[in-house]
Amino acid sequence: QEFAKPEANENAQDESLVRRHVSVADMVLDEDEKRTAGEILSILRNVPEIVSKYSTSTSLLKELDGSFLFVLAGPPGSGKTLFAQMLADEMGREYVEVSLADILGRLVGDSERQLSELFATAQKEHQILIFNEGDALFCARSNADSAAADNKLVSHALTLLENSRVDCFITTNRASAIDFAVKSRTLRTININAPSAECLWR
Repeated sequence: QEFAKPEANENAQDESLVRRHVSVADMVLDEDEKRTAGEILSILRNVPEIVSKYSTSTSLLKELDGSFLFVLAGPPGSGKTLFAQMLADEMGREYVEVSLADILGRLVGDSERQLSELFATAQKEHQILIFNEGDALFCARSNADSAAADNKLVSHALTLLENSRVDCFITTNRASAIDFAVKSRTLRTININAPSAECLWR
């Protein structure tokens, strides 16, 4: 006996591809992290008002007038990427997650080209870039001759951060390894800790 196969629904979405919106209420955060999230969202949601009300001579407002860069630091598994996703979702912004492996190319110049294309698309589409394990891409530059290629990529990434109007989050469990020039451009470093037992049972 043969059974008719159900017709495929062309409009059906693969459940694995459906991403849930993440809000502050969905996160297991301690009080400091909740306060930090609220402060950041308050700033980012009111950038036009802040810039128009106050002088743009301060470095903070210059950063806000162009684009923002936050570093999310904490141990592995503490939820740094999820925290960045939550902030993007709360702002109603599309985001793209990036790792060093996503942009490395085999040929000389490939990595720089792919990174440039990534920033160009993000700027055009008003996307937020989330660099996972960002210390791998934005690592401190070395004077060693063997590090010339790495230094070139880091310098190119810094140029894009400086000149592109692209909002970025960098997650890392090695904040001390990030190049000083990145830190000087960072609006704020946010420390994310693994949820405590008290938070999980609350």
